[in-house]
Order: sequence, then C-alpha cells, then structure tokens
Amino acid sequence: MTPSLRVDLFWHRFLQRTVPYVAFCRSLGVDYIHHVPDDGAGADNEEGRAAMAVTTAAIKAAGFEVDPELNVTTDDRQA
Repeated sequence: MTPSLRVDLFWHRFLQRTVPYVAFCRSLGVDYIHHVPDDGAGADNEEGRAAMAVTTAAIKAAGFEVDPELNVTTDDRQA
C-alpha cells in the first residue's frame, strides 16, 4: 500500500514536529509509527496508479470512504 503524494508530503512534515507526532502515535496506542520511504516511488506512473488502486481498495474494504482531496492519483503528481 502507498499513500497519495498529498498524504505523503503531509506525513513528512508531521514527522518533523516530533512532540505532536509522538502524541498522535500514542493516542493510537503505539509508541511511534515508523516511516519507511520507497526511494523509487513516483518514477513509474503506471506502477503508482496500480499501488494507489490497491490502497484505495483496501481503504474501502475496511469500511472507510476515500477522501478525494487526499487520494490524488499519480497523474495529479505531475502538476
């Protein structure tokens, strides 16, 4: 699974603010949610679209709605 670019950019900024980030993690019952970057991410639009389709399907299968403002496709990353 992969986040949209918009979510990934937010997460990177959030990680830099360690006090609220750790408080957020602990509110979820975990000490820290680690970030494992994919150095090759964004290089292949077709692969990115496929990864986002898997992520979107998993979100919906879990009973959640996908927020269109946060679920930006790979094509939108070009803008």
